[in-house]
Amino acid sequence: VKVNSGASALEFGTVSSDFVKLGQANVSNATEAVFDGLFTSDYKIYKIYGYDIYSNVTSNDLQFRVNQNGSQDSGSNYNNTNWMTYTDTTPSHQIGVQTSGSIDMNSPGSAWSTNFDDFTNDSTRPAFFEMTLADPLTDGKYKMAEWHFWFHGRNADIMQSANGHGVWKDTQDISGIRIQGAGGNITGNFTLYGIKN
Repeated sequence: VKVNSGASALEFGTVSSDFVKLGQANVSNATEAVFDGLFTSDYKIYKIYGYDIYSNVTSNDLQFRVNQNGSQDSGSNYNNTNWMTYTDTTPSHQIGVQTSGSIDMNSPGSAWSTNFDDFTNDSTRPAFFEMTLADPLTDGKYKMAEWHFWFHGRNADIMQSANGHGVWKDTQDISGIRIQGAGGNITGNFTLYGIKN
C-alpha cells in the first residue's frame, strides 16, 4: 500500500524487487550447504539467512569457505575476527572475543570460523544464522563477509551469539559460498538473497 501521486489516498503498488531470492539449500545430516553459480552483476550485496540449524555430532562449530569456478577454496586465504555474548543459568553474562580461524593477518587460515562453545545437537533448540557477503564477482580486491550466529550451546543451559567478520585474501572473483560444520555434519535451512545495485 502506498500514497497515490496526488497524496490524497492510499492505493496498491508494486512490491519492490530489489531484494530477490536466488536460491535455497535445505540440508539434513550433511557436510555443508552450498550456494554456487548464483552471483551475477545485478547484485553487489548478498544475504544468507538460516534457521532450524543444529549439529549432527556432539562437538561442532560453523565455518565458511568460498568457491572459485565451482570448486571449494581450502587454501590459506581466510582471516577472521569474532566476538560473542554469553549467558547461562548462574547467570554469568559475558562478552568476549575468540581466536579460532586465523586472526593473524600475515598468516591466513583455511576457513572462516565461528568457534565459541559447540552449538546445539538437539533439534528442539535450533540455531539462527545470517551472513552478508559483499561484491563477490569483482576482480582486483579482497572479498569480505560478516556473520551472526545465535544459538544454544550443546549444554542446554548456555545461550550465545557469535558475531564475526572475515576477509578472503585473494583478488579473484568467487562463484559461491559454503556453510559447513567444522567438526561434522549439520542440518538446517538456508536461503540466499541478492540486493540489487
